[in-house]
Amino acid sequence: MGVLFIFLSVCTNLLEGVLVKKNGEKNGNNVFWFNGFMALASMLFFVITKNGSLHFSKELWLYAVPSAVCYCGALVCTYFALADGPFAISMMIISYSIVLPIIYGIVYLNEPTSVIIYIALAIMAASLYLSRGNTANDNGKFSVKWLICITLATVGSGGFAIVKKMQQLIFNGKRDNEFMIISLAITVVVLFALGLFATKNSIKSITKSTVLFSLAAGLSNGVTNMLTLLINTVMVLSLSSPISTGMRIVLSFMVSSLFLKEKFLKRQIIGAALGAASLIMLSI
Repeated sequence: MGVLFIFLSVCTNLLEGVLVKKNGEKNGNNVFWFNGFMALASMLFFVITKNGSLHFSKELWLYAVPSAVCYCGALVCTYFALADGPFAISMMIISYSIVLPIIYGIVYLNEPTSVIIYIALAIMAASLYLSRGNTANDNGKFSVKWLICITLATVGSGGFAIVKKMQQLIFNGKRDNEFMIISLAITVVVLFALGLFATKNSIKSITKSTVLFSLAAGLSNGVTNMLTLLINTVMVLSLSSPISTGMRIVLSFMVSSLFLKEKFLKRQIIGAALGAASLIMLSI
């Protein structure tokens, strides 16, 4: 059951990524409004899917606020990274955010470790080096903007995963919807405020060109987060994260080649293979 949840979460995550990339290429300056609407749709998903009444406690805010900071940063930086860079390579590197929750699991949750984990991390570093730059469509040109955005997106995603796991342990998985609702509500307010501050065009014209893509991406994001919460209840984080990332690498390259028509340098293909190998080693 856990593997099925992982497969479904990867599919919805990739759908969200494609929608983000397509909107970013078409309406790149609508970053705050797009991600704000996406977070709003995701928040409504958690409100609707909650069984029973909602219970918000003061303690929950201690985890929701830092998670919202990580989430905002990850959303905005992922948007720019996907808009300016290759889809499969970007998705693969963001997937390496699992290193942060794995380190958290080992250091603070006393999850098992071995020499294999450190070898896998070294292989992952080699994978990052080989995968650098854009695709063969751009002759492997290096983008500093893409590098900065992809780094911040990866750190933000990893930080969000850690905080989400922390609150699950504290509240025994009983406040998952409330946690996501508060985190997403803060995200919506912040992004809409930034959108109002940064927008020069009329709000009506912006929402018209953005809302459909963002709501669809938000629904996909909500389903992904819900499945992730379910996965965390049936599998340990240090096992589910590498499996999920391995699937995401394979499927993202398939989507990138078949639907986005991206071509890859030989070294990038080797880098992707090394990345998948490192993730398999991490799951042993």
